[in-house]
Amino acid sequence: MGKKGSASPGPTNTFKYGMPLYGLAWPEGATFFLCGGGGHGIKNRLVCAEAHRGVLTDQTAEYLFGTDCPTRLAVTPSGKSIVFAMGNGGIRRLDLDTRGKMPRFSEVTGSLEERLKSITTDVKVMSFHPSGDYLALGGDDGSVVVGDRKLSDETIKDLDFVPWAGPGAAGQAGSRAAGNGKALMVILDNGSAAVVDLDRGGHVLCRAQLAKGMENANFSRVRCRTHEGERATLVCLMNNRSGCHVGLWELGDDGLLSMRAACKVADGPGACMDASSDGVLVAVGTSEGDVALVGSRPHLRVIKRFPKAHMVFTTNIAFNHDASYVLSTSADASATVNATALPPPPDFKRILALLLIFVSLLLLILLQTVRVLKQRGMSLGEIYEMVGLRRRDEL
Repeated sequence: MGKKGSASPGPTNTFKYGMPLYGLAWPEGATFFLCGGGGHGIKNRLVCAEAHRGVLTDQTAEYLFGTDCPTRLAVTPSGKSIVFAMGNGGIRRLDLDTRGKMPRFSEVTGSLEERLKSITTDVKVMSFHPSGDYLALGGDDGSVVVGDRKLSDETIKDLDFVPWAGPGAAGQAGSRAAGNGKALMVILDNGSAAVVDLDRGGHVLCRAQLAKGMENANFSRVRCRTHEGERATLVCLMNNRSGCHVGLWELGDDGLLSMRAACKVADGPGACMDASSDGVLVAVGTSEGDVALVGSRPHLRVIKRFPKAHMVFTTNIAFNHDASYVLSTSADASATVNATALPPPPDFKRILALLLIFVSLLLLILLQTVRVLKQRGMSLGEIYEMVGLRRRDEL
């Protein structure tokens, strides 16, 4: 069972779930999923819990994995299944039934089970295509697999699908002309990044070129997001000696990447990142256990910080469906939820109105005081002398 953390100031709430936390997903609704473990008396398991208005619950359900520790998890876009990367290699899938009061899990069987068992790669990252039809796997051996295809021989650190129509799409018909072609941005363990065209068997379209001032930065994480019909934005977490940075990249019709904007987030390295569904908000967890919130509208900048959200480095971070809260996890077994809402800006009209009321009250008090003193027989000159003023005819 979990262990409730000490009360935190402000809009945060922390709960400890009894194991180092490595995987996190928060699909639509209050329920989120965590996985982790590690042996030595610590159970390897999936944990379900809930977040209600910034308050975390203890676990509501769990699934035990025996001696194999799940290190990553991804929920299908339909929300009906969860896929896990396992510490001993390969992946496992659980089908999810949420019709009852408590979620229920079941292992897949038949041909799908056999297909999953055929994947023995040490999977480090996973990403579902928004349609749910494809799952990209990045392996420790350098493989990138979509379906049954191996697309790279370099070590993989992160990846995400990118919609791409390809050159000359305006005059073409079909899915590529509609922007439904499939590309994949892959971040390599050496800190570089590349984009591959899945419709052409993993052909490398380009490698990222960092803008001036960011030459020594290494790519760490990527999330692809689209805002109100605009071209898809690749939100990237990048680290260099000066700290961690968030950069906004774009894949052009020519298949080349360009960076639109970047901002420094923290002095320490960034460990994990997520972006809201529209890309307006970006959350970064650092190696120091801090969480920072970055806004991309009207320009890219840090808008909120949650220092020491965890005692040690953050392992994962995720927004809820409407990005009103962000949830982060750590190897110290803690999960922390933070509200993303910003305090309202100062209402200068209200401040001015209050100031005018205050001045008016002072004047009324002064006039009433003068009236009372005159009723007591004091002359105007005596009143001036009492308050330290001199009459005009004495000047």
